[in-house]
Formats: sequence, C-alpha cells, structure tokens
Amino acid sequence: MIQCILTTEGIKITASFDPRAIEQQQADKMLGQFSFIMQQLAIAAANDQTVIANIEILTADDTQLLWMWNREVPPAVERCVHDLFIEQARARPDAPAIHAWDGEMTYSELDELSSRLAGHLVDLGIKTEDIVPLCFEKSIWTVVAMLAVLKAGGAFTSLDPDHPRSRHEEILKQINARVVLTSAQCSALLVGPRRTIVAVSETAMHQLSNDTTLAHSVARPNHIAYVIFTSGSTGIPKGIVMEHEAVSTGCLSHGKMLAFGGHTRALQFSSYTFDVCIAEIITTLIYGGTVCVPSEVDRRDNLAQIIHGMDANWAFLTPSVARLLEPTVELSLETLVFGGEQINSTDWERWEGYVRRMNGYGPTECCICSSFSDPQEFVSGKIGKSIASVSWVVDPLDHNRLAPLGAIGELLVEGPILARGYLDNVEKTAAAFIRDPAWLMQGGGGQPGRRGRLYKTGDLVRYGIDGNLIFIGRKDSQVKVRGHRVELEEIEHHIRVCVPYARQVAAEVTFLEEEKSKAILAVFLEPDKETQAAFKPNTAVQTMVDNSLQAQIVFLDNIDARMADRVPSYMVPDVYFTVPDLPMTTSGKVDRKQLREIGASLSAQQLVELRTQSQGPKRQPSTEVEKTLQRLWARVLNLQPEAIGVDDSFFRLGGDSITAMKLAAEARKECFQLTVADVFEQPRLGNLARLSQNFESIIVEEIKAFSLLGPGVDVSQVRADVAAGCDLDASMIQDSYPCSTLQEGLLSLSLKRPGDYIMQGVLELSVDINEDAFRAAWEQVVRSSAVLRTRIVQHSELGLLQVITADGMRWVEADDLDAYLAEDKLGTSSLLGAPLARYALVKESLGKRRWFVWAMHHALYDGQTLPRIVDAVQKAYMGGELEKEVGFNTFIKYLGQQNQEAAVAYWRANLAKCIATPFPSLQSTAKHPISDAIVEYQCPPLAKVS
Repeated sequence: MIQCILTTEGIKITASFDPRAIEQQQADKMLGQFSFIMQQLAIAAANDQTVIANIEILTADDTQLLWMWNREVPPAVERCVHDLFIEQARARPDAPAIHAWDGEMTYSELDELSSRLAGHLVDLGIKTEDIVPLCFEKSIWTVVAMLAVLKAGGAFTSLDPDHPRSRHEEILKQINARVVLTSAQCSALLVGPRRTIVAVSETAMHQLSNDTTLAHSVARPNHIAYVIFTSGSTGIPKGIVMEHEAVSTGCLSHGKMLAFGGHTRALQFSSYTFDVCIAEIITTLIYGGTVCVPSEVDRRDNLAQIIHGMDANWAFLTPSVARLLEPTVELSLETLVFGGEQINSTDWERWEGYVRRMNGYGPTECCICSSFSDPQEFVSGKIGKSIASVSWVVDPLDHNRLAPLGAIGELLVEGPILARGYLDNVEKTAAAFIRDPAWLMQGGGGQPGRRGRLYKTGDLVRYGIDGNLIFIGRKDSQVKVRGHRVELEEIEHHIRVCVPYARQVAAEVTFLEEEKSKAILAVFLEPDKETQAAFKPNTAVQTMVDNSLQAQIVFLDNIDARMADRVPSYMVPDVYFTVPDLPMTTSGKVDRKQLREIGASLSAQQLVELRTQSQGPKRQPSTEVEKTLQRLWARVLNLQPEAIGVDDSFFRLGGDSITAMKLAAEARKECFQLTVADVFEQPRLGNLARLSQNFESIIVEEIKAFSLLGPGVDVSQVRADVAAGCDLDASMIQDSYPCSTLQEGLLSLSLKRPGDYIMQGVLELSVDINEDAFRAAWEQVVRSSAVLRTRIVQHSELGLLQVITADGMRWVEADDLDAYLAEDKLGTSSLLGAPLARYALVKESLGKRRWFVWAMHHALYDGQTLPRIVDAVQKAYMGGELEKEVGFNTFIKYLGQQNQEAAVAYWRANLAKCIATPFPSLQSTAKHPISDAIVEYQCPPLAKVS
C-alpha cells in the first residue's frame, strides 16, 4: 500500500510492503520512480504543449544502471562452424565424437566421412546459401549429414519424419530443395520431381570417393549455417535463418559458461527441428566432447536407462521430460539445463544436490540461448542474465521507449547471436529485427550511444534489482504448446479450412482448474446461424460449461485426423467448444482472458467426461491386460479408473507424447511390455490391450509357491527333501520348481568337468567406495532377487529342481587374491545343494587394495542378466529404489505351457536338409574336447587403414 501525505516541504510517500514478496531495494526504486513521474507531470502541467504519453518516465539512476549492465555488446566470433569442428578433429583425432545406438565415431572418422559426403554434395551442385533438407530418425548419420552440408558451403534444415507430408512439401517449396539427405527409412517421404534423394548410411559412405580435398572455405561467417522452421501466423511455416557467425558466437559462449570440454558427454535428446539440438551436437563437437545419440525407441521408452548406459553427463530437458527421471538414479548426469517451458520450484528443487542446475532462455531467433540462470534460491520466472548479447526492456506498445527498471516490458536482444531474419520475408524481418532506436543511438548514464540491431522477442519481462531478467508472459498470441513454440493464428487458419462452416474461430491455451501445470489447447467456434445445424449431428453433449457465455463442448467428425494431415501432432487441439458469440473486448478484439477462464473452470475429470460422453455408456475392461492398462492410464492422466473405458483414446483423455513416455515408464515398473510407439499406433485402450497380447506382454502374476511342481505332489514332503539337499531347515525354503533344459545341461557339464560354466569376476574397489554401503547394497539386491538365492538339488522322483531359499548372503573374507581365486575354484566340484552364487571381499594384509570377487554358475545368469544385477547394485548403493523383478518361475511356467512335440517337429522339418561342418575337424580320439591348453601369439602393430 502506498500512502501520500501533502506537507509544507512537499509530499511524504510511505510504502507498506511484504519483504518476502518485494525486496527493500525494489520498494525504494518504486518510490523513486513514483516521485520522478510526479515531478514530470508537474513540469508537463506548466507546459500546455506536452502530451502526457511523451513525458520521460526513466529516472537518471535507472538509466545509469541499465547502461552499466549493457554498455558493451560482446564481440562476434567471425568463424565458420565446420572450421571450429575441424580444429578439434586435428587436435584430438582418436577421441570419441559420437556414441550412438547405431555406431560410434572418433573425430578423425567423423571428419573424413563428412568430408566425403560434402564432396558428393559439391558434385551435385550444392553451393553457398543453398539449403539442404535433412530427414532422419535419431542416428549417427544425422551428425555426419549436418557437417557435410556445412563443409560443402550449404545450410541445412531438419524435417521431422513424423510431421505431415503437406508440411514437408511446404518447407521444401520454400527452400527450393534440389538435394535431400535422408536415411533409407525416410527416403520415401520426400520423393518429388526434380529432387535428388541421397540416402546416407555406412554402405553409401564407403561407396563415395575418398578424395576429401574440398574447397569448403568458400563458406564465409556471414553465410547461412542452418534454417529452423517454426509456426507461422498465416498457416505457413516460418523459416528462421541463422548464419555461421551467430552459431559460432552462441555455441562458444554458452559452451564456455556450461563448462563444455573433452569430458562432456551430451545427451542428444531434442528433436532435430528444435534448435536445442544445435547445442547438443555443434557445441559438444566444437569443444571436443562426445554426442550421445539414443534410438528413437530408447529416447521415448528407456530414457533413464539410456542416460546411464551411454554415461551421459550433460542434458537439456524440458521440465515435463525431466519429471520422468528419478534424481537418485540418474547419477551420470552432472549438468541438467532446463528450457522450453517455464520451470516451477518443485521441478527445480528435486534435483538439488544431484546435478548442476541451469535454466536456459532463448527464442529460436537467438542462437541458442540469450540468457541463463543458475540461482541458489529458486525465483519463479527467473531467466537470468544475458550471454553473448545484451538485453533491453522497452514499452510493450512502443519499442522506442525504454521501460523503467522493474517495470514489465517487451524484451529486446542485441548482439551477434541474432538470426539474419525470416526466409524470403522482408516484411516480417523488418518488424521483428529493428535497427538504431533513438535511445540506443543517444546513449545514457555516461555511456556513448551506438548503432545496433535488436530482436523484438514478444516476451514480457522485467529487470530484477540485481540485473536478472524475470519472465512474465507474452504480448501476442504466440504460445508454448507441449514444449513447442506455436502461433495460435496458424492453428486457427487450419481449423477454418477443416471447419469452413464456423463463422469465427479462436484458439487458446488454458490450464485446468486443478492442474495448473497441465496446459490444454482449446478451440472456440462461433457457428453461423445458417450453418449452426452442421454442428448438431456431431454434437452429443449439451452440457453448459459456462453459463454467461453458453459454451459447450462439441464433437466434430474426423477433426483430429484432418488436422493431423495438416499440422504436427502437438498442434492438434485437445478440445472444441462452441459459443453463440465469441467474447470481445471494448477495443473490438477477442477477449482471450474469458476464453481461458472457460477451460480453467473445468477439472481434468469433468473434461474427460464431457469429451467422451458422445460414445455413450463406457464399456469397462474385462481382461487382465485391459484392467492393468486402465489402472496405468488413470495413474499418469490423474483420472479415476472408472472414467476410462475400453473404447477411450489415450489422447482424447488428455494424453500427449510426454504422458505416453510416463505411461511406458510406469508399465515397465510393473514388468508390462509397452512402448510409446504402441500408444501412438493404437491409442484406444481395447486395441492397445490386444496389441500388447499380440506382443506377448507379460503381466507378472503371483505364482503360488511350489505350484509349478505339478498336480498331486506332496508339497510338504518335497519341501523337506530339498531342504535336506541344501542342508537347511525346511522353514528356509521359499519355493521350488523344475529346471529348464538348458539349466540341466549346464549343470551336468559342470558336474562332469568341475569349474566349467562358472563365472569368477574380480572387481577392484576404488578408495572412495564405502565398504559397509557396498555390502549393504549387495545384500539388498540378493534379498530382492530370487535368482541370487537359487540352488539346485537332485530329487529322487522329480529330477533336478531349483530351490529358492531365504538364506542371506555369505561373505567370505581373504587377504590374498590369487590364493582365494584358486581355493574358490577347488570348491566348484560340489554344486548340488550348494549356493550357486558366492561373494568375497579380499583385502591386502599390508596394502590398501581391495577386491570384490563374485562367482556364479551359468545356470543362473546370461549376458542380459549380469548387467541388470550390476545396475541394481549401483542403484542400491546410491539409495535408489529397486524395480520389481520378474521371477524365473514365470519363464518356467511359460515353458510348461508350450507344445514340445510341435516345437520338435518344427525344428526337425527346418533342419532336415542342413549339413553341419565341424570346425576344426575332430580326431577320432577327441569325442569330448576339453580346452585345457593355451597358446599365445603377439600380433605386430597394424598399419592404419586410410
């Protein structure tokens, strides 16, 4: 509250405020601003010619502070991107450049292959300023293609294979594409007249000329490096043109601040159509790091595992995606940069102590981020201070007037990271990229003026007292939808095409009543009186959502499919309303606040009921798979299970790509096989359940102990028998069931030749490993894993049985590694009834070295099992929660349900004419060869293959 008292000396102003909401310095600034404006009004009153709108509102103190922060524009790096990469390739040729799911490359290999492809592009006529489209799924070859285009002198633009073909064709027409680089899988998407398709693969690369002598120096820093297409207000994608100089400056600047280097292993998570991929790929490579590229499937379904498996230590994620990860588990991450969406305190604080947290901000027109924030204390909306640029805040209605310090205004960015402009659109470029505003030319606060080019972001921000920027919102209809920048006018344009009988159309992003973080894309339609009936056949819900506006949710036949043919999936609306008249403001514009309030009045549960009511009464799940899916959907969509029927679509219930990723993760926790691709392929619950059954998804059921021994078996007697075979009390026996044929064979061979098929692993423990915590982690994993508590006994009637015991770990301690290994091998002759997994800690009696020795029989593990056990121990050691295990008894039950005769007949028929040639041929005296001899050979160094 501000109180003004007129005194003989002037006006006494008192401000009462909450210091938790407003800092003392900010309150002082506000009062100073208030006093200054009153003085300006007094001066204006004495001058009848002064227009109030023209009075000066920026104090001298504010001017001095703003110019102190922005006195110098950082210099441009006048280098080409590929030249910076080549420097790294020459400095560290054998260092890993790419670790991808489909291959790995060193810097020298990446340099050579990209140069080969660049030479081919030059032969195809690619020259400077030519734009070459790339269309790839996640792959090592996308990186090769990017560098090749740059080396050839051209610029690249990326197309998403999942986007509609009509969008592809519009972009290809805008860039006049003559040559397209693509993967073999995506090549059919881009075939067209007078268009050369080059499929990039390992085979194709080795068929190209190895003459890598290229004139790539024809590219200059002011030439185009890449073009990124974003949503356009006219319904046509808008191309943002970025030059080499801007990319080099931006990447070197934010790379330095984020401590990129040869140690960096950056997760390449972002879509190639999202400019963050430039930081993930280009910044990493020009700093000598490694780009970690997961497959599209792993990116969506196994994010946590792929981060760990690729040892990625740097990632840029939206807060929505970061919520899919558990901070206690993803310990390879060292730096996590949030961006693409506004972050809340919960998302920020849950990563405290696990990673270095950063919040990045930057429109696509600024490469890549124009500001960063890494506050110790979270401040909502804080986007930090400028990098490789300077930031100005101006009057939202007039960029020729600076806003007072602390006032909300439009953010302008000045500096060498700005885009050239919009592709072939002089008018839009001139409106967004302004030159030489009067206040910049004039200077201030003792600083000289300057000429400059600035980008009008359209974002509303304010300066904090410490120079940090605080994001407030947008001044126009551009919004963020599911992490993507979208112009609402583009959605409205395509809705008008799909619903031509609507008189007025308005699209808006709104938030549900109970889920402020859950944004939905709503479309409001005003029917024409003559065509209003066109809505009725497709409208089954007459429920009034808002009494004042008489809004109601409607259903339009095939609208989702028609929109999906025109726009990317993230631009397809979630819900459609009709209103008799769109609300208007006094200035004659659509009152978007009222539209947002319509959506905000609904809960997620109400919205689902209204959107799905046209289907009639819901059919409830009947099978176990359907019931499991219903429960999982309810969990990730925050709905009541009974609100979800078998005919419901995951996406009509409010799901999107992020919640689909969450669904796959939740399903995996319950050992249910489900991928994000499955959800997109069959979004209806009933269809998804049938698809899951076709894939033989396993819902882990509780198999009753001893039930797999067969009918009529005396369980008490068998339990006593196997307990005696294990030299344990019967109370220590938890379960018993048959062995698989493979287990029987492996054990039989080990009994014939003691020591065979037994792994003996040795791991030296580093000095920072806490021994007590290490022991506790292993003991936790053994308790949770039945396979590690399994023994095998010979039963007089039932044959070889595996026995699950309640026996804990038995640690062996020794002080001589070689002696223990030899002694442990001698003990492998008595396997029946004995523990098949053994654990030891060996510590030097005189030194400080420690080893963990883990021995286990092959009947208990395979190549897939060992890494999972090791991962589980690592999770337990770091305090993570272990996933629910699929018991081996599930597999034994599956084997028992198979038709053995049919399987034998199948293989006999298929192998009937096969002739096996043994290698090497055995002498007649060697019926059962034993590998008990060793020969060693020293291979001379190999000449490097050029």
